[in-house]
This record gives sequence, C-alpha cells and structure tokens, in this order.
Amino acid sequence: NDNTGGGYSYVYNTNAGLTYCYQNGAKVMNCSFGGTSPSAYTQLVINNAWAAGVVTVASAGNEGSNVPRYPASYQNVVSVASTTSSDTKSWFSNFHSTVDVCAPGSSIYSTLYNNGYSVFDGTSMSAPICAGTVALIISKYPSYTPTQVVNRLLLGVDSIYNINPSYVGLLGAGRINAYKSVVPLTS
Repeated sequence: NDNTGGGYSYVYNTNAGLTYCYQNGAKVMNCSFGGTSPSAYTQLVINNAWAAGVVTVASAGNEGSNVPRYPASYQNVVSVASTTSSDTKSWFSNFHSTVDVCAPGSSIYSTLYNNGYSVFDGTSMSAPICAGTVALIISKYPSYTPTQVVNRLLLGVDSIYNINPSYVGLLGAGRINAYKSVVPLTS
C-alpha cells in the first residue's frame, strides 16, 4: 500500500513477498522495513533465499539506538546503518554489533507516489543504496555465491571509524564504495 497514515507506512505479507522474489529469479532483495521482534519463520525464509543464491539487504532502523532490528539482524542479511555526506553516523541511525555496513541515508533525493520527488532521511534510504551496490557486484561477478558477494561488498568499504570513534564495532565494516566493490582486487 503506497498510502500512509499519520506518517507511517504499513507493510503486510513480507514473508510471502520475499518468498515470491527469491522463487522468481531475484538476485538481491531490499527490506526497507523492520521491527524489534525476531521471527523463526522469517529467518527460515531468509535462509531459503540465501540457499537459492539471493542476497537480502535490510535497514538497521531509525531510533538512534544500540539495538538489533529485524530483518536486518537475521543471519544471511546485510544490515545497513546510515551515514551523512561527511561519513558521520546519521543522528537517527541505529548502530549495533549486527550492522554489516553503512551507506548514505541523510538528505537522499527520492521518488514519491504519482511522479513526485522529495528528500528523505532514514536507513530505508541507506539499504536500497547498498542493495544497488550488491546488484552491481552480482552483475560484474555473476558466478559468485551470496557469501562471495557479501565478502566483496565488505572488502570494498571505506573505513569511517576515525570520524565515528564512539561507534567502533557498531557500524560494520565501513561505508560502502560501489567502485571499490567491483574493480579487480589487487594482490
């Protein structure tokens, strides 16, 4: 449903949607949604997608807290926190030991329903930027397994802990870098 009420979007049938995607040829799935309660069934869906060769990317949440969010904190999911244009953690972004990477998520120009555009903040902006980078990796290296794709993503990040010293170990490997994620590795 593209309609929102009171500033909140509502998401239904996510497990069925994820299942449909991986059973119908998706190679990367973005989950710009989440909650605080884990589900064994959703973890099973994610595991099945992973086994089918699909990388799932999810937003880490916008409470500015050191808490896990789901689906971002499930196994076999790339959890994405948000950074500003100066590579500092966005004020709203969650941070946690389960975060894998960061991506821009502050002041992101995006589309709106019915041919509109606006600027948004949120890890829901960061996750699709990361998912796009994952798609580039898959396009460049189509024979890679999900593990190889994620490893390539993690190898291509830029470290940002020097400007985020209060969050060491809580922002993942660093801020994604699409170029470094697809160029040949040097020995």
